[in-house]
Amino acid sequence: MNPRTKFYIGVAVLLGVLYAVFWTDWFSSPPIRIGSRNFAGRRGGADRIVFYLDREYRLTSLRVLTDATADSDPKASTVWHLTAATNSAPVTDFGYGERIKGMKVPIGGDDPKPLKPGVRYRLVVAAGKKIGTFGFSLPGKAEPPAK
Repeated sequence: MNPRTKFYIGVAVLLGVLYAVFWTDWFSSPPIRIGSRNFAGRRGGADRIVFYLDREYRLTSLRVLTDATADSDPKASTVWHLTAATNSAPVTDFGYGERIKGMKVPIGGDDPKPLKPGVRYRLVVAAGKKIGTFGFSLPGKAEPPAK
């Protein structure tokens, strides 16, 4: 095999590797899979929602947004936000509004706002470079807008 042929084979292999790394998802990890379960409030109390992750994660960020405005203005639509202060405790499930060990409300953030029935929300969790999103809503009819 002459040097020119070796060069062209090397270029073809290099282009194949670059294609596999940048234009396929062969080397990327799958997203975090999330599920939920609603628990009806007792004696007129508020409903509770618990989120389940596909395995144990040390979360670095957690955010719940109203789904309608999540793409246009994420800051205005945030109803719950936590970030890792240090190493967060590994979790497989957590309830809406619960404190997670090692995570805190960012500076200037608010406590979790109450969820409204019939409104679509989006949960976005991150564990390092892994990210997962999950759309959910509380059962019930949406309240009519105030006049």
